Amino acid sequence: MNAPLTVRAAAIAIALAGASSLAAAQGASHGPVFDVLAGAGVVGPHAAPGIGRTDGLFAMAAVETRTPATRLGFRLEARVQRQDLEFPTGGGVSGDVITPSLALAARVDIPAPRVVADVFTPYLLAGASLSRPSTRFAVASTDPHVPDAAYAQTSSEIAEGTLAGLGVRFRVARAAAFAELRYERLATAGRATTTSPLLVGLRVPLTR
Repeated sequence: MNAPLTVRAAAIAIALAGASSLAAAQGASHGPVFDVLAGAGVVGPHAAPGIGRTDGLFAMAAVETRTPATRLGFRLEARVQRQDLEFPTGGGVSGDVITPSLALAARVDIPAPRVVADVFTPYLLAGASLSRPSTRFAVASTDPHVPDAAYAQTSSEIAEGTLAGLGVRFRVARAAAFAELRYERLATAGRATTTSPLLVGLRVPLTR
């Protein structure tokens, strides 16, 4: 099974699990709860023929809604990711890729033993994203009077993506810390790029 189908299958499984949880909670009086999330982390290197990507940085801010009587939540994310480019031949060429994006994801909690359920909760995450990666190339100037920027070029494009991940949140007073490991795939014209962000952050409830 290829990666896009695997991610879609994970999203369907999460939706089904959430639907069963919602059905079990029908008639409950609990209303939706809204949380604000902020996190940051690292992105692993991506090897590709010709030009690769080094380790990078990842930052995310999100709003999530959930119903206390169920294990299902939905999240709207704004993210940005940056990685330097690797050129096998060197030659004074450098570059980077900056990728801002929006993502909509479903989250479903994994039932944990009661002895630890009040301390931490594991969960699955799956969804889709829309990104605009901007790739910058620059060639070092051989003229000391001409800055390197004179030989730089930046191009941007729209990319559709899918994501799946495993996370855990830890209760810290009224807020909660969280950690997530993700697999993300971006598809642009003629090629696809995969990344595996690892991030940690803080979740703060907007409503009690």
